[in-house]
Amino acid sequence: MSIDTTYGFTYKGRHCSELGVRLLRYTVNSPNLREYEDEPAGTPGVIDYGTELGKREIEITVDIVPDSRMFKRRQSEILSWLKPTTAAGMLVFDDVPDRFFTAKLSGNLTPEQIGKYGELRFAMKCTDPYSRSATLSDNVILDSTIVLDTEIRLDDTWSYRIDGTQTVEVNNWGYEDVTPTITITGSCANLSISAGDKTFVYSGTLNNETLIVDGERMTVKKGGSSTLQYSDVEFITLEPGINYVTIQGTTLNCDVSFSFRAKYL
Repeated sequence: MSIDTTYGFTYKGRHCSELGVRLLRYTVNSPNLREYEDEPAGTPGVIDYGTELGKREIEITVDIVPDSRMFKRRQSEILSWLKPTTAAGMLVFDDVPDRFFTAKLSGNLTPEQIGKYGELRFAMKCTDPYSRSATLSDNVILDSTIVLDTEIRLDDTWSYRIDGTQTVEVNNWGYEDVTPTITITGSCANLSISAGDKTFVYSGTLNNETLIVDGERMTVKKGGSSTLQYSDVEFITLEPGINYVTIQGTTLNCDVSFSFRAKYL
């Protein structure tokens, strides 16, 4: 019996149809909130110290297409695929192929069996509350996994040739701020990269070398060695939409690229 793959999901590189599983429905819940507050005695209300996003849960219901194997064997195979004792993996739903969740099985795998047919209900815990684009910005090409309504312009690029002070347009097509990895290849000195109210400054020099500024991991490396001491440790962020990024320095003769995955709640 053929399996309908138009409505399913892929987990850790394996599509559910490979196990004879069909996705019936799924619900992506909002992230849990970590709220920091204090309740002062004698004063109405609370003092709010801010809110952070916690994990989020995705509820999934599937059914199993009957074949010659017993239902319990099928259930064991699926549980091994979703094995919760292993690290979280990429979870991609067919109807949103351009983004993924980082998730792992959470709680019980609940079966409802009728002979060799059955349904399974389970929850996936997203260790990262955001879903992220399947394609990195510096890998966007015409046949990338990107849906038609994505806010990417035909002439968008995330890599630039810099031979003097220049302001470039960097498109963050997601809905949330991102902290890019910036790769500078070539020669320059006293480099600064500004976006919004943040400016990254690198006081060292490059002489036909490569500098990698990883804002998420807060590392600065030249030739694989840390040169964080030459930076001001103020990593830029890119807001949703078009960001105007100014690159300045002396003896500028380099290529600068911005690599990130768009983020969504």
